[in-house]
Amino acid sequence: MDSDGYPLPETLKRIQEWEIKEPKDCLGLIAYVEQLWIYPSYFTAHARRVRPWKHGRLQRRYEISTGGWSGHEDIIDAMQSNWLFWALAWYSHRTGGHYEFRV
Repeated sequence: MDSDGYPLPETLKRIQEWEIKEPKDCLGLIAYVEQLWIYPSYFTAHARRVRPWKHGRLQRRYEISTGGWSGHEDIIDAMQSNWLFWALAWYSHRTGGHYEFRV
């Protein structure tokens, strides 16, 4: 991050090139992005068991809002450029810079 808190080009490139071989790699990328988020209250995580009656897997849901800050929007753009991450983890988005990811 630069002195104003904006992500450096190297940071964005790291997000874009984050290697995804399995779903847990998505968790690593999200954890990295969470460290970069300037407004922590706009980054929330939830976990629940999917099909708990069958000892189902744990699903993590992340609700992320950019807050209109361009640095956050740059990070989201970098995440979207990582096509495999986006295909595996992106769940929805809505107007106003609100995104939901599930892993």
